[in-house]
Amino acid sequence: MFRIDGSGNALDHQTDRGNQGKFYGIFIGKIKDTVDTTGQGALRVWIAGLSAADENDRNGWFVVKYCSPFGGATSPRKEATGNSSTAHREANQSYGMWMVPPTLDVQVICGFINGNVKMGIWWAVLPQDGHTHSLPGVASGSTHNGKIRPVGERNRHNTADSQQQNRPEHPISHVIAGQGLENDLRRGHTNAGPFRARDRHPGLAYGILSPGQHSIMLDDGPDGISGGVRLRSARGHQILMHDEGKFIYIVNQNGSAWIELDEKGNIDFYAAGDFSVHAQKNINFHAGDNFNVQAANDINVNAVGSIKAEACEILNLTGTNGTRITSRLGFDILADGRLRTTAQRIDLNGPEAVAANLPGVNSFVTNTGVGRSVASRVPEREPWGGHGRNSGGEPITTPTGRNDAALGNTNIEPIPESYNVPPESADAVNCIPRDELDKTVMSDTAFNMMKSREAYRGMMYSDNQGYSVGYGTRVDIFGPSNPNSRIDRNLQEALVRGPSESEARQASRQITDRHVTPDVRTRLKQQMEGKNVCITQAQFDALCMAAYGNPSQANNMTDQLVDAAAKSPDGRASNADVARIWANSRYSDDGNQRNAEAQYALTGNVPPGVRMKTPEQLAAEGQAADLRAVRDNRAQNPQYSSWRSELGNGPQTGTRVDPAFGAPSSMQRDQYERSYYLNNGQAPPGSRYTADQLSSRYGAPQTGGNIALIRSPTSIGLG
Repeated sequence: MFRIDGSGNALDHQTDRGNQGKFYGIFIGKIKDTVDTTGQGALRVWIAGLSAADENDRNGWFVVKYCSPFGGATSPRKEATGNSSTAHREANQSYGMWMVPPTLDVQVICGFINGNVKMGIWWAVLPQDGHTHSLPGVASGSTHNGKIRPVGERNRHNTADSQQQNRPEHPISHVIAGQGLENDLRRGHTNAGPFRARDRHPGLAYGILSPGQHSIMLDDGPDGISGGVRLRSARGHQILMHDEGKFIYIVNQNGSAWIELDEKGNIDFYAAGDFSVHAQKNINFHAGDNFNVQAANDINVNAVGSIKAEACEILNLTGTNGTRITSRLGFDILADGRLRTTAQRIDLNGPEAVAANLPGVNSFVTNTGVGRSVASRVPEREPWGGHGRNSGGEPITTPTGRNDAALGNTNIEPIPESYNVPPESADAVNCIPRDELDKTVMSDTAFNMMKSREAYRGMMYSDNQGYSVGYGTRVDIFGPSNPNSRIDRNLQEALVRGPSESEARQASRQITDRHVTPDVRTRLKQQMEGKNVCITQAQFDALCMAAYGNPSQANNMTDQLVDAAAKSPDGRASNADVARIWANSRYSDDGNQRNAEAQYALTGNVPPGVRMKTPEQLAAEGQAADLRAVRDNRAQNPQYSSWRSELGNGPQTGTRVDPAFGAPSSMQRDQYERSYYLNNGQAPPGSRYTADQLSSRYGAPQTGGNIALIRSPTSIGLG
């Protein structure tokens, strides 16, 4: 181990590859200080494994200088010499890119030139796991209230919204709403980001988003050819060159002024205030067709010199309330042909004068304010219906955050199906309404009771016909190797890689709601058809617990419960019937378990003495069991291999394999490392890696309920 002083000088050294004080390789540094009074973009970083164990020990920080991807300066040899060289042209000129993170704890890629600690450099930044959605230009997605709006990054500690694809609404969302562009998929929203067409390419969006949220975006479009260029300030001022829409669009922050140049050659201006033009010389207008002017009040024209007007056909002047022509000197009228004047008082009279023609008026069905005007086109405040391409645009892709399992990142999946939020507790008195039976799910109380009974493990263990993990979840049945698994893909992969308690709990809940519960609902509906039967939430919960253990036995219990209820005068099964049905069933060999769940079906309460643990307690139990298995070489593996796959027989019936105890496999060891780290944010005892290295492999820890249960349906519509 070694330390450096504030100037980057080594205080002591360690040997690497036989070279005294040499450190070769690429390292991840955590920024601890961004102040560099020399203006070179140098950072002070803490590097796990090289710095002191305490990352807040300043003596253990490395000084690493900035290596820009592009830059330079003109040769110093071309500088003018002499003490009076003060002109810009007499100094060398710098150029290049300057992008130095101003935020502490950001992870940067760094190294040491020739292994020399005094020549530390950094040149890149690691993206924060799950926090790339707003790059590079604040793409839209699903907000926490289910609307499609520009969004930021999801708070990892959020448990209020269980929809993992939802994000906080970005402040720019309120700006585009004020601009009138909240439903415009071209001018307001952008889909350009890492999640667009994620199955084919990394979004085809390139650009810069500053810490203050100013953005420059070069968008190649979903097909690589139909995007555009967008410059937008943090407060919403925007310049957009849109290839797919075939227009150039400029708008100010509040939408009170905008300009558009469209594919037909139209140039549209809108100003909520004044539109002013000043030229020191000429202002020229030339229209190949009509030149139309309309004012809601007056049109004022003043010339210091002369005003000349010529109509090659007829010059029409009309005043509805009168027409006045005043001359301070002479007044001349010259007609090469006839001159007619008609009035009620005839001072000059001849044949009746012809009335002047009024200008033609156009109607605008696309406008919301100006419906009629002599102008053929009247832009209005957005949303304006007169744009050449006003509808359409690229649909918004809601983020999943799912990455390849090999990347070791925390994955987030959208919900494949919707279902109701579980009730907190079970009602043992009131009947479930028939029209709500299709939406009924197990209550939280029952789920916690069942989960506590199963117990948590982060490392797989042999379970007769396959490996189980988490809360007694068979990996071969519910993992990624089985295409019939209905749980989210990220959770399927977590079961194989070693689930945290949060992931295991979520997987178990999804198995309950997506695999077990639908079969219970279907069976109940079939048996209740045409019968006067009352089923309570408590009874429904107890049937789901039975189905979790043995679906066929649960079907028999459902039939018996409905028959017993149908025979009673009030449509309710008696307490004796419920006790008998659960006692005689064989969904579990544990009579105490069946008795406890029968009592629950009758009362809706967890019976005294039944095991009920918090997630934190269950996590601690599971981690202790995994630690013992690793420490004592007592991991549970099959006695001999007769499974159809590496993980087991899947849903098929096959040869039961008795367990044997021994050293954990490489897969089990990785599961132990991952689950322990995600549960605690620390490296487990006996770990091969530091916490920072585990963070690089597996992403942010899932402490404090960071991974919430997914329950509610997805909403991705504009509105």
